[in-house]
Amino acid sequence: MTQEEFEEILQDPKPRFTAIYFGATWCGPCKQIDTQALDSMPGVEWLKCDVDQNNYTPGYCSVRSIPSFLVVSNGKVTGPIQQSDNVTVIQWVMEEQVRHNKNIGTK
Repeated sequence: MTQEEFEEILQDPKPRFTAIYFGATWCGPCKQIDTQALDSMPGVEWLKCDVDQNNYTPGYCSVRSIPSFLVVSNGKVTGPIQQSDNVTVIQWVMEEQVRHNKNIGTK
């Protein structure tokens, strides 16, 4: 994910729920993240930001360590959380998704 793509997400006028995973190929804890499980979450658009390829967006989002995650819901950023436990990440994203759905009036 590039900074330009991130800015497009923030400015998108349509209701949108996007989760962003910040990591790196060399990061041991990042290798514990089951990206297939994350990608299979219904209603969640997942993007990955490799901090070695894009170091601007993590700084812009106050990401201090990896793996980290944040959610963009209707242009508003929540997070980041630093976590390498899949269950914790999924639970957090699901809670944010419930808030998002309440805000746009869906179940």
